[in-house]
Amino acid sequence: KFIEVNAPVTVNRAFTVSDHLKVNGKITLRPLDLVHVLPGGIINGTFTASNYIATISNSATGDLSMVQYDGLASSVTLPVGSASNYLPVTLNPASSSNFTATVFEGITYNGTINGTPFTPSEKQNVVNAVWGINRLSGTGSSTIQFGWTGALEGSTFATLSNTDIGIITNNGSTWSLPIGTANNTTNIATASVSSFGPFGVGAVPQTQPFIFNALPPKTYGNPDFNGGATSLNTSQPIVYSSSNPSVATIVGSNIHITGAGSATITAYQASDGFYPPASVSQPLTVGKAPLTITADNKTKFQGQANPALTITYTSFVYAETATALLTPAAISTTAVTASPAGTYPITVSGATSNNYTIIFVNGTLTVLPQQTQTITFAAPATKTYGNADFPHGATSTNNTIPVTLVSSNTAVATITGSNIHIVGAGTSTITASQAGNAGYFPATDVARTLTVNKANLTIRVRDTLKTQGQPNPPFTITYTGFVLGETATNLLTAPVATTTAIDISSPGYYPITLGSATSNNYNIIYTNGRLTVLPLTGTSSQYMNAYMSNSTTLTIRVYSPNPQLGDITVYDRNGEPVRRKNLFMPVGFISTDIPVSTLPSGIYIVTIRGEGVDLQKTISIIK
Repeated sequence: KFIEVNAPVTVNRAFTVSDHLKVNGKITLRPLDLVHVLPGGIINGTFTASNYIATISNSATGDLSMVQYDGLASSVTLPVGSASNYLPVTLNPASSSNFTATVFEGITYNGTINGTPFTPSEKQNVVNAVWGINRLSGTGSSTIQFGWTGALEGSTFATLSNTDIGIITNNGSTWSLPIGTANNTTNIATASVSSFGPFGVGAVPQTQPFIFNALPPKTYGNPDFNGGATSLNTSQPIVYSSSNPSVATIVGSNIHITGAGSATITAYQASDGFYPPASVSQPLTVGKAPLTITADNKTKFQGQANPALTITYTSFVYAETATALLTPAAISTTAVTASPAGTYPITVSGATSNNYTIIFVNGTLTVLPQQTQTITFAAPATKTYGNADFPHGATSTNNTIPVTLVSSNTAVATITGSNIHIVGAGTSTITASQAGNAGYFPATDVARTLTVNKANLTIRVRDTLKTQGQPNPPFTITYTGFVLGETATNLLTAPVATTTAIDISSPGYYPITLGSATSNNYNIIYTNGRLTVLPLTGTSSQYMNAYMSNSTTLTIRVYSPNPQLGDITVYDRNGEPVRRKNLFMPVGFISTDIPVSTLPSGIYIVTIRGEGVDLQKTISIIK
């Protein structure tokens, strides 16, 4: 009879095949189920990761399911596997034989389903599966071949070359060394055997599971480093110790260098129950670090005391300083205060250290002759009283000694820091000086003249009104041009306003004249004013005054509240007009002159008539 499976199936009983078993789907056997292929029967189909016979086992009871193939006389592949992975077996016996085959995941010490499992570290060197192959009848050897998936390879096994892996056999308690050949790319192992039982695929074990190689030489100051010991025992830590803490200590899992010299570093690991305890020692040599001690170059002037000699340290490690030296460095020079100009060695020596190889670098003291210094000081521009402070601008070829300035006339200018401050109008000599010292001769003084002009000050008197007969009012004076917040109180003498008008002065305009103000710092400019004497009639009525301003001139003064045109006529005693003149009268006062040199002495009448204008006055002309 035959069975063909074209889809995944789980059987519910053992079955026998006398013709063929076609495997085109996954056939899952229960523990204790048996697929028995009788002589003449075959297993065929397309064997893949989805099409195989899963021989399920029970680790609690030790029950197995298996495939039995009778009369096997040539190469035959038994497509077995675990619940998750396809793990085929190919058998090629020397003579016709009956075989059973099963496979399960989880390699154990004795190769049984309920044996003690490998530790995680032990699984690193094997494929985590066991093939159970038993020969029920037949003699001679047989070639066996196992296939597996990479997911079951241990982390170390996956990296090994083909020469390091093969088929391993179990004698009931331990596994043998690998035999046969294997390919870590195609995941196939092959061997010829004559004894059957549990089989696996494993690696050639390292001859030394614990390795601690020689330590490279180090230099004081190198960073912490790991000792590099490795072990197949991954469950126990590797612990380091140092025989000489003054050379090296252990910080965490790293070796920390503490000084130059030698120490023995021991790497120890306790047993994990599979690998024995290990302890390997290696010598550690720590060389001194290079340290450069340099005498700093110095300079001084002839006749000066030597400057303080200093040292620079290069390449201290671990943030160390000169305090880490056994003996401090000494520094000296052959130069003395009176040494002539030239160069002199600065020698550094004496320092010692257990941890540094010291390199001394000497320096040089340069003695300079006394030098000249030259001041550059441009003449300041002409200034005006009230200008802001301005920089003096004096410089020197030597900036190690300050340039100082003085003013010959502090009433004109003073020195404030690096600025010149104007105090008043006038002239002052500003002198720049620079003192000398042991290295420099005093500089030649440079004198410059500063001219400060007076500021312009305008003094004005305001125009003022009064009525005829009143005393003159007080005059108001204003100032334009004071600087620096000054006021009239800063004048040497105050201005005085005067006018020709008196209490009884006739109506008209009279000048208000300014004068008398004096100042050292201001050019005074006067703007005079005008006093208007109004008629008693006020500013709403017309007014006329006629008088002889001299023996030949008749002056007529008119006040008009509105712009008007009028005719001036002079009449003699007989009422005859003797002089005429047209007059435009603006608002306010206006005066006009009429020559009367040809008129005889006598009484005359002066009139001004026009539209809205009718003024008259009698006068005497006396010659």
